[in-house]
Amino acid sequence: MDPIVRLDQVTKRYSRKTVLSSVSLDLRPGQTVLLQGANGSGKSTLIQLIGGWIPPTSGRRLIRERQPLRIGYMPDRFPRLKFTSGEYLMHMGQIQGLPKEGLRKTIRELHTLLNLPAADIPLREMSKGMLQKVNFMQAILAEPDLLLLDEPLSGLDAASVPLLIGTLLGLKQREVAIVISAHEPELLQGVADRVIHVANASLAEPFADNRQDHDREGYERQMRILCRLSVTENEIFAPAEPGILDASVHQGLTQLTIHEAHVDRLLLLILQNGGSIIEVSRRGA
Repeated sequence: MDPIVRLDQVTKRYSRKTVLSSVSLDLRPGQTVLLQGANGSGKSTLIQLIGGWIPPTSGRRLIRERQPLRIGYMPDRFPRLKFTSGEYLMHMGQIQGLPKEGLRKTIRELHTLLNLPAADIPLREMSKGMLQKVNFMQAILAEPDLLLLDEPLSGLDAASVPLLIGTLLGLKQREVAIVISAHEPELLQGVADRVIHVANASLAEPFADNRQDHDREGYERQMRILCRLSVTENEIFAPAEPGILDASVHQGLTQLTIHEAHVDRLLLLILQNGGSIIEVSRRGA
């Protein structure tokens, strides 16, 4: 599959400091790239170059020509504004031309999916973890083709991490290309197809063949959801619920084995029925 963004021998300098030197990178639909590296190594600069928000000192950024490229961006800091989360997301959605009625429904579903309380809380009164969820919501609101996340897990509590990971896996199934810079790489290894180390102004990919299964025709990954249900599974899921391959209960916890394509829909269904998510992972990851 052709890349949607390509960096070709890109160098970026600030004054006399070379942050990135002659780096090349292809990003393809449905592929997730995890960036690792120390603070100041150039991860955030690389994300901004991919997004096209800063120009390279030399080299080229190429994008697909067939149709406009929609980019979602989650910066590492989010402002404490006077808006409520619902007002802010409605405003951002309307700026991007999303229909008002469909937008209201999407905002409600995102609040449920990420277990964020009512949408009428002002952003300036939210905790850092709550702000991160709103930050993530605005990045995926318009169904981007390319999603760029700078430290998305910063400030999130342990219970929220599997919700974000499950949502990312659902986006992958819809062929969204995702780039993640994270200081907690072990939490995102199950999402990443490629892991790239940023150091000494260069990119290194020690596991170049890592997780290329999504390119195999007809292949569909299996996921595991560990959750606590407030009612029995038969009260939530229909008989022969699409996407569920197996279900078991042990010590009050329900484990579901599912097709990855259904992960975000099933997470939303669990949460809408008062359940809680303990863990989301790939089988064998």
